[in-house]
Formats: sequence, structure tokens, C-alpha cells
Amino acid sequence: MNSLSPLTPSSVEQPNPEMLRNQGWYVKSCHGRYCVAWQSPNHEVLLVWRDSGWFRVHGGSPVGS
Repeated sequence: MNSLSPLTPSSVEQPNPEMLRNQGWYVKSCHGRYCVAWQSPNHEVLLVWRDSGWFRVHGGSPVGS
């Protein structure tokens, strides 16, 4: 399991799935501050909106590696 790593910093306060789409993520579902998304087939990750940005909760390698 990976530690939480930031996806993108932002000044937006509300969860914004469009930020994920703009960075090449395919959003499968969102509920509140949680989203399930992927960038490659068979590699879904759970992301949580925290501190005005998306953070990986579980799945695969850290964002950016």
C-alpha cells in the first residue's frame, strides 16, 4: 500500500473530478470526496479529495513514477 501522495495542488475547495479528466484520468465513479479512476486498462485507483487536491488512497505505484 502506498502512502498518500498528491496528484495536483489546487485552490478549488470542492471535489473536482474534471481536474482528473484534464490530466488524462478516466473517472469511473465519484461519491462525495472519493473517486475511482484509471489511466491505463486494469489499473484502477481510489482517490480522495483532501487539502484542495486529489490524493491516491490505494492501488498501483505513486502518481508520477
